[in-house]
Order: sequence, then C-alpha cells, then structure tokens
Amino acid sequence: MKVYLLLCFESLSELEDFVRRLRLVSSCSCTSSGGLCARVLCDETLRKLGGLLVRIARDHGLKLEVFEVCSGISDRYCADGVTYLPVKDDLDVLKYARELGAILVTGDRKLAEGAKTLGIPVIFKPPSAAPSKEVYAIEVFEEIKKFLKR
Repeated sequence: MKVYLLLCFESLSELEDFVRRLRLVSSCSCTSSGGLCARVLCDETLRKLGGLLVRIARDHGLKLEVFEVCSGISDRYCADGVTYLPVKDDLDVLKYARELGAILVTGDRKLAEGAKTLGIPVIFKPPSAAPSKEVYAIEVFEEIKKFLKR
C-alpha cells in the first residue's frame, strides 16, 4: 500500500524549518515506538531530570519523548531514553523547544517568560519548591499530565 502526503509551504524557509525539525526528531533512536503522548525538553535547572521523567512515565504507562539540553557537550546523543542536545545559551533552548514542539520544563523565570511570549508551552517550577530532585520530577510529571488533558 502506498501512502502519499502533500505538504504546502508558504516559503522556502518554512520548508527548510520543517526538514530541520524532521531530521532532529528522526535522528534519535530513543524515540518511543507507538503512541507518543508528549515531547518534553528539560533545561539545565536540574541535571538528569530527563532520566527521572522517563522512569516515572514508564511506571505510569505514559510514553514521553524526553530531551535535555546540556552546555557541556558538542554533539547530540541518546542515553537511557533521553536525547541530550548541545546548547550555548537560552536562545538555543528556545530554538529546540520550538523545533521539537516540546513542553519546556524550566526553573528559570526569564526563560519561562520568554518561551510563553513565543507561544511555547512551559512548565515553570523553581527547584527550591521541592524537597528533592525526585519529588521535583514527580511534580513536573503531574504538570505534564495536566498539559496532556488540555
């Protein structure tokens, strides 16, 4: 069976943007198979938050595609169900969130406000609001579930 897909773009830059997003998402072997429920991008507020979110989601039967930005790397890589993306500054974080169509998880108020201004869905939660990284991850997961119900 052949399936044809017709896409229409207003400009060449719109087409290039689409291809760039497609490459970004398809280049990772961590992509959940079947029934992707949400795509999440974690900033550097809490390191390794992505891994905790993957574990919590798996325990609750929800599939998340989790990306985590890291300023200490130069190339994208996947580990433990999380895709790590290289960034230099907040502009890169916003670019990835927009390209991926992901929910941005951050504890940085300025980054959260900037993302909201650009129409990017944001979960803003300062790390000091939770007693531990694990509790923080559980609370963020609950917020992600609320986003999915909207």
